[in-house]
Amino acid sequence: MPAPSFASRTTIAVLALLLLIRVLPAQPDSCSLHIGTNLAGPSDWGAEFPFKDLMRYARTWGTKNVAWVSNGTNPWDTNLLDSIPLDPEGWPLSLPRQVAGTETTQVVFTVWDHGDRWPAGRYVLLWEGDGDFGFWGDGNPAVVSQQPHRIELDMARHQIFQLTILRSNAADPVRNVRFLLPGTESSYLTEPFHPAWLGHLTPFSTLRFMDWGRTNSSRLRHWADRPRENDYTYTIDGIPYEWMIRLCNQTGKDAWVCIPHAADSQYIVNMARLFRDSLDPSLTLYVEYSNEIWNWIFEQTHYVDSIGPQNQPWPERIVPSVQRALDIWSAEWTGDMDRLVRVVGTFEAWIDVSERIAYNMRPGSFDAVAPAAYLGFHDGDPASFHAGTTVAQMFASVEQALEQHYWPWMLDHEHIAEQTGTRLLFYEGGQHFTPDPFGSIQPYNDSLVAMQTSPLIYDLYDRWLDSLRTLSSTPLFMNFSFIARPNGQFGSWGVLEHQFSQPVSKETTPKYQALLDNLCTASALSVDPGLHSQWQLWPQPAQDWLQIRSTGQVSPAQLLLVDLHGRTVARWEWSGSADERLPLPPLPAGMYLLRDARGTGFSGKVWVAND
Repeated sequence: MPAPSFASRTTIAVLALLLLIRVLPAQPDSCSLHIGTNLAGPSDWGAEFPFKDLMRYARTWGTKNVAWVSNGTNPWDTNLLDSIPLDPEGWPLSLPRQVAGTETTQVVFTVWDHGDRWPAGRYVLLWEGDGDFGFWGDGNPAVVSQQPHRIELDMARHQIFQLTILRSNAADPVRNVRFLLPGTESSYLTEPFHPAWLGHLTPFSTLRFMDWGRTNSSRLRHWADRPRENDYTYTIDGIPYEWMIRLCNQTGKDAWVCIPHAADSQYIVNMARLFRDSLDPSLTLYVEYSNEIWNWIFEQTHYVDSIGPQNQPWPERIVPSVQRALDIWSAEWTGDMDRLVRVVGTFEAWIDVSERIAYNMRPGSFDAVAPAAYLGFHDGDPASFHAGTTVAQMFASVEQALEQHYWPWMLDHEHIAEQTGTRLLFYEGGQHFTPDPFGSIQPYNDSLVAMQTSPLIYDLYDRWLDSLRTLSSTPLFMNFSFIARPNGQFGSWGVLEHQFSQPVSKETTPKYQALLDNLCTASALSVDPGLHSQWQLWPQPAQDWLQIRSTGQVSPAQLLLVDLHGRTVARWEWSGSADERLPLPPLPAGMYLLRDARGTGFSGKVWVAND
């Protein structure tokens, strides 16, 4: 397949780059490219908070003096958690605790950093057991109500917030602590995911749980070691599989999971059975062994290299670990293989490694090859960047790299997929604008951040996705990542910066908007023969109104808008006119279903972007 015609390089004029960068026409109604997203891993300092209960993203316990000691050292963290008895879920069994050699008795605390991503308002703390709590933070947390097992706090936006368990009765220890976002106390048990997060997530077809599962350098080996739903925090070993399954079943999204690199055979068997038996059978499950096992910055790469047959060269010695894991899944999914996609990860920028992995897998034992689909700078250009390097000049470097490197790499991997008779997927993708060396502080770091909201990045994404959809086998592009704060030192990976109050538009969130504009927006609806033909629901996402377009004959109808719990939230008498706008009431962000009240089978998905 010939490569698309790319624009020639420009280094000066922003207008010229804007005109040249889009050579391929946008095809937002084309379903030849599916778009999913990776989710950010659980951390207290991130910007993505899926759960209404923030305790699930609390930092692991620290220890400190129960009170200030005059003339003492009073460290922030005395690092004595090993001396505090904990129950199996991680809750302290008795506090305060006397530890030999300390200035005074010890208590435990947790913190959340960068809380400027949280909304100001009234937070609720709930718990079981007999104990007392303390609060501190630069958002001036103020207790406004306190009763047994419940405290209300008023808190402004803040940088850091600390929660301390000051006392826990050994006869009835503190446990099951929940720290709830404003306005969620009445719903967090039945609807645990925050609606603002769900709303922004709605457009994507597939969710990759690599970071949710803390795949990189995972500690998991035995099934008994896996994260459990009642663990006091999920920031240690990741979010339990049960939550991944529940999220996909609730939202109707396909799942992409990663097998921990050191998992023993029984772990892999049990993991395969859990997803086989619990995931909605109408959904597709993508399974991959670990993540980037060719990338030497990760522990899993060293592990797989060390256990592979040492008489084989690298990367061939990677293959037995991948083969073994996927074979176990294949055996457990016998009879359900039509909903399983076995993925072999490859190396976007090193085609030799990709070929030597894919071509040494047993034919027929895997279903897809998956490189990344990142875009970055041209070779050596970051060495010439300085404080005066403009955003347009940086995009010009990306333009040259796209033509000379990134697109040829895609074609190389398309060839691998064709040679192995498999699909082509992209496990991660998008901008990869980082300093050289990675993680360093450079005079151009601010420009790296400015690139994230430049109009040029919308056009770059739009064009890149247009290019990828020309590849064979209807590829799946997994955006990396969903919500994350911008950072010029370590990368600005999120297509959104936060979930609670960021307006969505081409100007404010150009990466996210480009993904939305490249989704398949035309919905072929199942209806009575001859009643309707091809429909589009517009705009997607909707905010204040909804419009229906049809290419065929229509008739008036009573339409219902229904939430995912089956509740009717809006009702219209529709004239059948494509020019009629149906007003939307104020609704939580999320997915809704449009139905014909006559029961004709007319249905369509609508996502609402209101926060």
